[in-house]
Amino acid sequence: MRKYILGLLSCFIITTNVAADEVCDNSCQTQLITTYYKGIDNILAKGSTADDIEQFLSSLHPDVHYLHPEYQADFDKVAWRKAFTGTMKNGGFNNPKEAFALVKKIIHGYNYAAVEKVDRFFNVKTSKVIETPPRLAIFSFKDKKIFYIRDHWYHEAE
Repeated sequence: MRKYILGLLSCFIITTNVAADEVCDNSCQTQLITTYYKGIDNILAKGSTADDIEQFLSSLHPDVHYLHPEYQADFDKVAWRKAFTGTMKNGGFNNPKEAFALVKKIIHGYNYAAVEKVDRFFNVKTSKVIETPPRLAIFSFKDKKIFYIRDHWYHEAE
């Protein structure tokens, strides 16, 4: 009986250690969020290519889900790729290098993070790079990758 209990205890300890290894800690979250916004910046840049889209999407969890309720955006990888590709083909990405997302603050949680950021983008009407007011995004992480993104901002509120 003692061997049986020790065996079960060993399995529990090994399982617990494996599960603990999958946690995306603060450093992991910061790195993934930074990579995420850099990937978006690369896609939005003038001269971006389909390779930029693929590199970005490959950095995310295979079952990633993007939600932006205010714009009715609800994408898995397939839908997200299609949206990026369509906008790219229509010439919609034209940001200069000076236009990029700037993360102001990250509030870390257990496999979740809230992000305050501002975006800089090229305004076609004024031909200038403008900065948005602070915006909110919520991220969740699974298998040390970004698994879920929920953006909460709306241009009319800016």
